[in-house]
Amino acid sequence: MNRESAWQRADGRAGAVRDRGVHRSRLGLRLLGFLLDIPMAAALILLSPWLLHLVFLRGRSVGSLMQRLGFWAISLPSRDRIWIHAASVGEVRAAIPLIDCFRRDRPGAEVVLSTMTTGARDLAEELLPDEQVRLFPLDFSPCVHGVLSKLRPDVVVLVELELWPNLLLACRARSIPVVVVNGRISASGEKKLSMFGLLTRWLMQGPTQVCARGEQDAERFLALG
Repeated sequence: MNRESAWQRADGRAGAVRDRGVHRSRLGLRLLGFLLDIPMAAALILLSPWLLHLVFLRGRSVGSLMQRLGFWAISLPSRDRIWIHAASVGEVRAAIPLIDCFRRDRPGAEVVLSTMTTGARDLAEELLPDEQVRLFPLDFSPCVHGVLSKLRPDVVVLVELELWPNLLLACRARSIPVVVVNGRISASGEKKLSMFGLLTRWLMQGPTQVCARGEQDAERFLALG
């Protein structure tokens, strides 16, 4: 009886330590997200007159702006959902074989593709008429969490090197795996990234898995993270 009670007390203490560790980790993630949001919030305030000018005086799409702010008109998932982010026209083309693989290997899954530029979005809508295409939200916590709350992806796939800090933080907080495909880092890119030290190391550790384009790219990912 005494031995059993001792084990129960020890197990209870271990559970309390684990709970405190998880709590501290979550607090740390929230603090980091808050620090990352400060410059983005300042930029949004400074740029708000220009954004209003684009929409109301130059006729830019209100829908595009709303997508940037994280308001995606999309239904909650009824099946597995894969979010693929391909920033540019070239990355959209690189993502097509991957989407074909998902169609073949996971025919019941739904693919949602996001792009950074409107040109890439237009190309994706032309080449992938059966998939939902959206503009990538600003890497600002309210925008990112707004998208994830509505999208609820089972996995996030980033093409090449689209490591956005708040997106990685939000996915980690929600236990959503993040995979980098066709990952590449040039020699000059490695030099620039190495200048940011701990931030770069943290970014490189954000994805759950990295599928590098080649051996040199894999070595650079490992060296940086």
